[in-house]
Amino acid sequence: MKKAIRVLKVIGLIVAVLFVLDVGYALVRPKLDRRPVQSIQNEPPHESPEGTIESFEYLYGSYFPGYCSFQITHIDNKPVLSVCGYNDIELNVEKPLREQDLAALAALINEAGIDRWDGFFERDSEILDGYSFDLAVSYDTGSTVRASGYMRYPAGYTSGHDRLTGFLFNLAGVEDPGI
Repeated sequence: MKKAIRVLKVIGLIVAVLFVLDVGYALVRPKLDRRPVQSIQNEPPHESPEGTIESFEYLYGSYFPGYCSFQITHIDNKPVLSVCGYNDIELNVEKPLREQDLAALAALINEAGIDRWDGFFERDSEILDGYSFDLAVSYDTGSTVRASGYMRYPAGYTSGHDRLTGFLFNLAGVEDPGI
């Protein structure tokens, strides 16, 4: 019996040492720089989508402080922008758009390099309650731009996001909640 207790104590000690080593490694291991690479010098040539935007959705944020959602749909063949906030973001705006607003948005998507996000789908599942974004744009030519990330971002995300949300909040006539 004493031998069994001694074996259990040794096993407990080994488990405790392994736990401390694992936690210690987690604290001191080098953190990977997961910021997006801002340079796109070595990327292959890219064709920007052409045509008129038929539908548009952009959602970004996190559980704390909240999410913002932009959606452009057509009601009675007229474009309408909906801006909604979730969790602690209180936004609920619908605004009719002009065709020139859609043309300006399409130009911004191309000029800001947001169209280069197409095909980016990366997640960091190790982080809980992190920041995410989802983008889906469809054009009347059949072209699409689709991207999604959770704590991972395509090259040029920060500047593209800032330009895009600035444009959309201005278009909706509401103030950016700053998330």
